[in-house]
Amino acid sequence: MYPGNMRRISGITTPFTISGEAYNYESSSYSDSGDSVQIMNVDTIFDSVDTPGLNVWRVHSNDLESVKENDHGFFHEEAVYVLLKIDDDGSVYLHHWRGRLSTKVNKDRGHERCNQIDEHFGGAHVFSFEFQGHESSCFMKLFPEGLVYVEGNPITIPRRAAKYHKRLYTIDGRDYIRAQCVEPYVEELSSFGAAILDGFPRFYVWIGDQCPYPTRVKAIDLARKMRNTQRKGQVHIVVIDSTDLAAQKSFLKKLELMGDMAVQVIDCSDYHDSQTNVVLHRLSGRKVLYEMPVVSKKPLDQKYLVRTDAYLLDRGPEKPVYVWVGHLAASRDLAEAVTRGMIFSNYHSYPSCKSMCRIKEGWETDEFKQSFINWHNYYIKSANRPRCSTSMSKKSGTLPSRSEYKSYHDVIMNDGVINDDENIVEETEESTEIWKIMDDDLESVPWDKQGIFTNGSCYLVLHHRLTAGILRHILYYWLGKNSSLKEQQSAVKLSQSMNSSLQNAATVIRILDGKESPHFLAALQHSMIVYDSTVKIGKDEEQMFSVQELKGGNMRVSQVPPSSSYLSSSSVSVFLSDVECILWFGKKSGGSEREYAKTILTFLLPSRMYTYEVMLEGKETALFWDLLGGKNENVDEPVVKSLEQRKPRLVYCFINQSDHYMLDIPSFTQMDLTEDGVYLLDLFNQIMVWCGSAVKQDMKQKIPELLLDYVSNDVAGRKQEDIEMWFINQHSEPTNFTQCFNWNHYGYGDKDNYNIWRKKVRQENAIIHIHVDIDDLEHVSKPKYDPFILIKPELPNDVDPSNKQDHLSDCDFMEVYKLPRSQFFRLPYWKQGQIIRSSRLY
Repeated sequence: MYPGNMRRISGITTPFTISGEAYNYESSSYSDSGDSVQIMNVDTIFDSVDTPGLNVWRVHSNDLESVKENDHGFFHEEAVYVLLKIDDDGSVYLHHWRGRLSTKVNKDRGHERCNQIDEHFGGAHVFSFEFQGHESSCFMKLFPEGLVYVEGNPITIPRRAAKYHKRLYTIDGRDYIRAQCVEPYVEELSSFGAAILDGFPRFYVWIGDQCPYPTRVKAIDLARKMRNTQRKGQVHIVVIDSTDLAAQKSFLKKLELMGDMAVQVIDCSDYHDSQTNVVLHRLSGRKVLYEMPVVSKKPLDQKYLVRTDAYLLDRGPEKPVYVWVGHLAASRDLAEAVTRGMIFSNYHSYPSCKSMCRIKEGWETDEFKQSFINWHNYYIKSANRPRCSTSMSKKSGTLPSRSEYKSYHDVIMNDGVINDDENIVEETEESTEIWKIMDDDLESVPWDKQGIFTNGSCYLVLHHRLTAGILRHILYYWLGKNSSLKEQQSAVKLSQSMNSSLQNAATVIRILDGKESPHFLAALQHSMIVYDSTVKIGKDEEQMFSVQELKGGNMRVSQVPPSSSYLSSSSVSVFLSDVECILWFGKKSGGSEREYAKTILTFLLPSRMYTYEVMLEGKETALFWDLLGGKNENVDEPVVKSLEQRKPRLVYCFINQSDHYMLDIPSFTQMDLTEDGVYLLDLFNQIMVWCGSAVKQDMKQKIPELLLDYVSNDVAGRKQEDIEMWFINQHSEPTNFTQCFNWNHYGYGDKDNYNIWRKKVRQENAIIHIHVDIDDLEHVSKPKYDPFILIKPELPNDVDPSNKQDHLSDCDFMEVYKLPRSQFFRLPYWKQGQIIRSSRLY
């Protein structure tokens, strides 16, 4: 017999370890102290789960005890929790959380309960195993105010459990914060983080002098949550930072000294690391360890995920293991996915705290999608199917399609003010200035030569647009593919210098040769000519140009070596010599390209603008092939693969003199942007670098290097030449950046916002009377019994089994719990529960 509804995995008879604990699948049973695990009737759990929402249970004995909503987000270090989140669309998210001090018995029982719940729903859409301090983003987003790790149960001695003088919560993280309950020692404080001291009737929020402003605000917000949920709102919050020297001194006196000051080290485990070992395995067969063939390594393509199979995504020892199950896969693959992921982790000796997540097709997390070079969401016809789309509405911040040239260019230059009323015409003035990079200096390009480039050089293009009295600037730096590294570095440096002269009001955009965007070509009057520096130019030299229409009706003319290998069916080629002028039309070329080739002759060779010869593809003469050095049989349009836009992703960049690191900010808002920070808004085919107004110039010079490092370590395997890169400064954001946020001109998460939150808690303190009695008086009206009666299995009919403490007299209460009832009610709710569980009445 197998416990509950768990399924035996055929072919696996040898024991392996789950997080260091032995488990035997032949017997499919756990052993701890010899007690058998009783099977839980899962139907009783779901009697109250009939509406969408979050349910949290704590594993206790053989049951799951429900956690009150006030205690959501507070996790005991010695406990195991089961969390079930049901969305309005019917999506089911199941999580199994384990504290660092949790016992093997509770871990095993929690695992079994999760399997039963999972089968009850026919397989949760997302099923994850989480470990204290290493939670995944899909788990953390359930608690936007942060997680609080409260102290473990100090054995089962009431006297020790009742001891609670002070507790210090050290806080780390940025978007999702974690608060760790520690002894109140000075050495626990870090200048990079924050801390909350529980000194009833006050909460002291201590802020490190190098703590980021978003973390400061989150720390204050977490203190407010602890006050409202754990202290009935009867607590004052006092915020202390480096500007309050007297308060700092008074605060430190409340703490104890452990000894010598410890050196604070930043834990970079959550930061971006070099993820070169991204591997996709296919799960097949019954011998899991021997039948996990490698499907692909970085870069991964979505087409490798076949709907009839299951796959395992391995991104190294520090990142969660993902098991993806196609919606047409066998039911056995879904049931065994979690076990296979654990076997894989153990076989590779991954850390026991490593998270593991099983996801169904159609419910992939953003973190999973980031590992693929391409991703398309397909509609899956099944029950409870949620809407799944990477595109966003205007409110959530989608950029217009690149084929929609006019609206795209207007959004950039007009701050998003697009007039749909054709009867209203706003006067617009535009101008463009172009400079060529010459030995760390700029040489102005005259107006009649604008739009003409050489791929052996670099250029700066400054485009101005005045609409309705608002002046906008876009500064492009164009890098020729044959230009030297020194010239490219000069272009970056000079673009930064020019932007500084414009008071950092320009949006700086990197443009690569051959990757010109529609808005760049619009600044050049929708056309450009690029000469090849490797091709000789002379009166008697033969020349060849390729004319191609790009998106938005833009024309690009490129000089190429006179050879048939450069003919493309989708373009028009112009061949020039001292005696010949031939226009070759590819069979897939458009009428606009053919007409533009005729027009461009007025510039390339005015003497032949009316005496040219037209050659159609497939009807070339022998003389034509002789001029091009022979016929090429493979005349066809080149296959150009381009990246597609995805849901925006915000990455915080920490830069100092010697090092840098990057940190993902899930569920970001404008409050995450701070004046002293550098951020990457990654749209996959485009990266916008946002720089705060307080960032020093020497730090700005490191941004291009940091950006290239970010792309080179990308898990999806993108190449930097395929990504359009923008550089934006605070207070000069274009609309296609701001529309990714719920934008407010004063909505930055900087010092001003932090001071607003400090003022807010002071105003709240003014209306909170901390000396008001907060005792719970419900016990007064309840009958009192001797503790020996309350220990018995059969209780009197008027006794509430879940609140036996209310049936004790004050004297018996002191005897059982080792502290007065009045002091008991002044403890946080989680501590009250801990004391109750440690007593003999529980």
